[in-house]
Amino acid sequence: MQHDVHEADHQQKDHDQHQIAVEFYHVASLQDVKFKANEDWTLQHTWNKAYEELHEERRADDHLQTADGKDVTPYLDMTLKHLYDHHILKEHKFQIVGPTGGA
Repeated sequence: MQHDVHEADHQQKDHDQHQIAVEFYHVASLQDVKFKANEDWTLQHTWNKAYEELHEERRADDHLQTADGKDVTPYLDMTLKHLYDHHILKEHKFQIVGPTGGA
């Protein structure tokens, strides 16, 4: 029995090591949300989870950017780990932005 408890604890630690703290700022609603994402999630899956956490619907013209404004929409099918390991992402902070209005 003691072995089973130790094994379960070890599995939880392994699972936690593969979790990444992510943050999304939704520009239109001025809301932000933070949650744990699995490093094997695609950016698309993580973005979908952000909408759930924000209680927002995705708009057709929404785009995903890093906190410093880099468009990451072309990378939606890649995992968070791949994006970070290949230096596409420097951190796990994102902005959900819509079209900019004009006068």
